[in-house]
Amino acid sequence: TLKQSTEHWHLPLGLLLIAVALWAPRGLAALSRKKAAS
Repeated sequence: TLKQSTEHWHLPLGLLLIAVALWAPRGLAALSRKKAAS
């Protein structure tokens, strides 16, 4: 149900934010700059 899927939305989102922070120390701005340069 919708309640079950929205109850734990913060877990995958949090993991994604942590992964981005670790993978790209300067954050999303650095990633967008790399894409624009290539």
